Amino acid sequence: MLFELSSHTTYTASGNSFSRAFLLGENFKDGKNLLVFDTRKEAEAFSKILSFTTKEHISPLFELSHIVDFFSRGNGWFVTTKELFEISINWKYHTEKNTLIFERNGEVSPEKCITALIDSGYVHSAFLSKPGSYKKDGDTLSIRLSFEEKVVALSFFDTVIDEILVFDTHGQFLTKKDHIQLSSILDKRTVEEVETREISKNSEIYFFLGNTQVIFMNLDFWESLTEVAKTCQKSIVFAGSTTKKFIDIGIRELKVPSLQELEILVKSSGNNVHFYTKHIKVLRNFLEYNNLTSGSVEETNITGLESFAIGDTFFVADDILGDIFIRNRTKKSIVKNLDLLLEIRPQDYVVHRDHGVGVFREIVEKDVGGNKREYMLIEYRSDDKLFVPLTEIHRVSKYIGNEEPVLTRLSSNEWKKTLEKTNVDVEKIARELLETYAKRRISEGFSFTRYPEQEDTFRKDFPYEHTIDQQTAIAEILADMESSNPMDRLLSGDVGFGKTEVAMNAIYRAFLNEKQSILISPLVVLAYEHMESLQKRFANFGVRLAVLTRFSTQKEATKILQGLANGTVDCVVATHRILSEGVVFKNLGLLIIDEEHKFGVLDKEKINALKSNIDILSLSATPIPRSLNLALSGVKKISVLTTPPPQKKAVTTIVSKWNESVIKEAVEKELARDGQVIFIHNRVASIESIRKQLIGILGKHVRIAIAHGKLDGMQLEDIIIDFKNSKYDILLSTTVIENGVNFLNANTIFIDDAERFGLAQLHQLRGRVGRKDRESTCYLLYHSENLDSDGKKRLLTIVNNSELGAGFEIALRDLEIRGAGDVLGIKQSGKTHDTGLSLYFTLLEEKIEELKNGKKPEKNDCKIELDISYFIDNDFFDSELDKIRFFRNIEAIETLEDLEYTHTTFEEANEKLLEAFENLFLLLRARIIFRKFGVVSLKKIGSSYVFEFDVSVEVPMVRKFLELDTTGDFVLVTVHKIKVDVKRFRGDKDFLETIVSRST
Repeated sequence: MLFELSSHTTYTASGNSFSRAFLLGENFKDGKNLLVFDTRKEAEAFSKILSFTTKEHISPLFELSHIVDFFSRGNGWFVTTKELFEISINWKYHTEKNTLIFERNGEVSPEKCITALIDSGYVHSAFLSKPGSYKKDGDTLSIRLSFEEKVVALSFFDTVIDEILVFDTHGQFLTKKDHIQLSSILDKRTVEEVETREISKNSEIYFFLGNTQVIFMNLDFWESLTEVAKTCQKSIVFAGSTTKKFIDIGIRELKVPSLQELEILVKSSGNNVHFYTKHIKVLRNFLEYNNLTSGSVEETNITGLESFAIGDTFFVADDILGDIFIRNRTKKSIVKNLDLLLEIRPQDYVVHRDHGVGVFREIVEKDVGGNKREYMLIEYRSDDKLFVPLTEIHRVSKYIGNEEPVLTRLSSNEWKKTLEKTNVDVEKIARELLETYAKRRISEGFSFTRYPEQEDTFRKDFPYEHTIDQQTAIAEILADMESSNPMDRLLSGDVGFGKTEVAMNAIYRAFLNEKQSILISPLVVLAYEHMESLQKRFANFGVRLAVLTRFSTQKEATKILQGLANGTVDCVVATHRILSEGVVFKNLGLLIIDEEHKFGVLDKEKINALKSNIDILSLSATPIPRSLNLALSGVKKISVLTTPPPQKKAVTTIVSKWNESVIKEAVEKELARDGQVIFIHNRVASIESIRKQLIGILGKHVRIAIAHGKLDGMQLEDIIIDFKNSKYDILLSTTVIENGVNFLNANTIFIDDAERFGLAQLHQLRGRVGRKDRESTCYLLYHSENLDSDGKKRLLTIVNNSELGAGFEIALRDLEIRGAGDVLGIKQSGKTHDTGLSLYFTLLEEKIEELKNGKKPEKNDCKIELDISYFIDNDFFDSELDKIRFFRNIEAIETLEDLEYTHTTFEEANEKLLEAFENLFLLLRARIIFRKFGVVSLKKIGSSYVFEFDVSVEVPMVRKFLELDTTGDFVLVTVHKIKVDVKRFRGDKDFLETIVSRST
């Protein structure tokens, strides 16, 4: 058993729906179990997963008739919503009034039974084809139950019930009964529709529940939860968070981003890895090919299973396997990858390349010429609406920019003007980037020599195992250093993900090559952190280190500067003080810049003067995602750390109403283990009153420092240093605390008025704690009596998303706020706000390619409007989000080679592809082929198929396309238009297949 659950206990860290269903199935195989949810939608979604794990039918209790039936039922699984406990009904009277009881040897005629059944809502059916029906054959009255997949047969001897037999709906005999209770199915009122609501007057419900095991699922914001759970004879609470006593189950998210990491997982954990997948064939091939053995492989028939881990046991589902085997197996441009990682959800701001900024509302279904079609509904200003076919979804990207952008009007030319202005800006930046790149390519740098034996010893001396990301980054950086062209690489990764360790491998190679290194930091506190790390790491390797900051005495500074000049200092960690005039190096070879965007303009100019022909490695705590090589694959090299070190623990997140006893208990617990506390209050005007409140709660002996953005920069830094040096117990701060600073001893954080923050901010603030391998906690405090649904969702989302490493959108929001130019080292205007970051980078990538190659890049934007059905049922997808992700991924494919590879992968994963899938691949194949000829649209107009070419396409290309006509069907209407007679083909699909086959 994974984890034994006990009654009257609250559990946290119970993971996702799959892990909870697994736990429940293991713990409550027998007995009567009632699961209580916030909404019917949640209950229905969970029922599917619970049914899969338990292999049992799950009965819904949403209508009053369901509940009456439930009272008389035996063991089984039932789901309902919290309203069951809120409605005030005389259940004893209601149940007696709405229940039919038939007893063996009871005297009642078949006719009276039928009358009673009709009065209770049952209908006659000769084949018992639906629940709640009956039929009479001779002396037997058969009744198909409403809420169970069972049939009850009453066998009469004259007017006496001789036998009561129970069968399943397939006629298989199950059992004999002495009596049977049937509930009326006339009362169709739902628990939500009953108006009388008073929990205190609903005490009868507990009598009828009796010994039922009641499980409350994620009802953190239900004010009556504690009272109701306590009153039930047997109850368990699965909480997203809690402030009462709770038990942490320890289930955690499982992320396996690549085939390589999946192979490592199975090799290392073997029998403790359990697979649940639709893609059974491709998984078995993978295991056999790599000679791997797993604990189990189970084929699934449902969607929505999410992977999880507990202890050293791993449950891997299609959220991981689908991405690894199916969705992400193609090569795409850098920007396309960036855009694909930005999930598009209903109500998100999106930008359509041709029409501008709008709001994505939902996917809608329409019937077009007898074929089902699905469209993204995007709303624009003045209630303008745009329906984008899912096969054109590649034109839509998520808008990342202003929090509330101005929506475009479809009926005006404002978007055209926006694009024209942005293109001017993009061209300037593209030229600047290419110019910078060209200069670096021309200049001759130092080619660092490898020292395999010494470098291998240095790597092995690292006390932990390098993550795969670290290994890759080290290899990329060292390869750059071997080149005679000066390195210019950005290393990105969240705090604590091991950037300094990667940089130290570069410093060590420079040392072996008798070259000096500078690690320059914008903050004194960061400089000393780096120095501490370097001293520990280089303790056995003879690297002579020094640190130079405003805290260095004149004597210390003079000695360090002499050491740099005569070569007795190999590596100096410094702030901007190292940029003063007159600093001389004997043999400088490597410059490492930490958080360059935090330096002032003058300091940046001095750094640029230092750069010339030495190798440069820039470090950024802004977690730029793996794929954000920013259109700059050959222009700006980027290494990315997205995997947390194995010793790094996720932060326990607790949602609580402002509660003095909770604050007091949590702070005292942290201080008792010699830790420190961060308290975020984001209003400078009231921060002092919060300090007084905290003193009132905790006592005057607790030392509290205040930090906010209105303080002088050096004063703020001094407060942070004093806090790090344990001169204070609590840092009471606005969101000004630096993203790059390690608060190693702070493992508890409070975020006041948490509902006012965006998800991105909450995620980043929570990341201020949990720097050591010590347990850490984040308290999200709210004051409002009634949080709105958006506030609740935000807080529960951050609770349930304890994934280590900042989210992708957080990175992009930060990038947007700072300006992408800061990361790229270029000047930049604010045009990204007009188009959104994603489209801006797409335009930049295209412009760079155009300037490098002297021609515009090909775009796969050929529109094909034919009566070919590519409707794929929702059952194939985990969710609407998964459906959007699937179409965005598959439509981002740019080459026939990649498309055929993906098609083969789908064939391997599914015994037989649906016709809709084959049709979708046909459309995508045609689009790629036609675009090479410059075809921008293919439509059926009247009795003709019409190809239209881009106006820039020249005659030789059109002539080449005409060569596909091997039967004389093509008619050249104009230089840029060709038509084909519809009658020559058996239908639109036959036509498209014929043309595609001729071109391959």
